[in-house]
Amino acid sequence: MSQLSPKRDNAWQYAQNCVAQGISRRGIKEGLRDDGILEEEIDLIIAACREAHQKEAKDNLTEGFFWLGGGLAVTVITMVSFAQGGVWIIAYGAILVGGTQFFRGLRQFRRHRAWLRVDAQARGKEDRFGGNRQPATMLRGAATGAAMTGDETD
Repeated sequence: MSQLSPKRDNAWQYAQNCVAQGISRRGIKEGLRDDGILEEEIDLIIAACREAHQKEAKDNLTEGFFWLGGGLAVTVITMVSFAQGGVWIIAYGAILVGGTQFFRGLRQFRRHRAWLRVDAQARGKEDRFGGNRQPATMLRGAATGAAMTGDETD
């Protein structure tokens, strides 16, 4: 965000809200263009928003995983240590908070991945997750068609 000028803070907030809501790149561009923002700045704003959203998702996943894992580890270790009698520690706070944060990050990450996939398909480019998926569909249809017509080659 340091590359953006201070007068574009409203555009940054608008783009952040759009990314969080899952609005397509095209929709964000149209909204920013209507506000009179240049095309180069629009691309910079969208790229920065995507990076920030992905970083937030990864941070939530990581922190949630460690809180959840730590709470479960403390609970299991005390249960095993005091199996013959004694006091157990059930770290339910860490388990609940960690689980909530982990699943929040997972939801954010999946939304970000879906947004990237839709964006790549809208621009007609292949994405990191297997491209447009059209060639696989065409191959599947060709294989079905060949099986139905008996045009198979040995």
